[in-house]
Amino acid sequence: HADSSHGNFVHVVKIRLDPEHRGKGVGPRLMNAMLAWIGDWTFAAIEPGCLNERIARHGHSSSRTPEQRAAVAEDNAKVCRSFARVGFKQRNFGSEVWFLVPQNSPPPGGAGGGPPPG
Repeated sequence: HADSSHGNFVHVVKIRLDPEHRGKGVGPRLMNAMLAWIGDWTFAAIEPGCLNERIARHGHSSSRTPEQRAAVAEDNAKVCRSFARVGFKQRNFGSEVWFLVPQNSPPPGGAGGGPPPG
């Protein structure tokens, strides 16, 4: 699209939540807040797949047990679902790159992360 050829490109390299904050909608709320803070952007990209914390604990995928690979796959699926709630779409099936354009982003205070905690 012509509008995507100019403007602010957001590339999220890493978002890490401490384990006690995971699964509570903090990641999607953080992403929504970051995009709102940036303001005028035309395209956002993230690679939410590979969880470095698990790799550090269990080694490269070829050296993991089937149980470790299953745990990494489940963690990755949870991370991807949280970015999908913000409106990110997978580039194509099997791709580690996910993208978001403003039209697919929920309005501030809208969908994506649920109500604030507490």
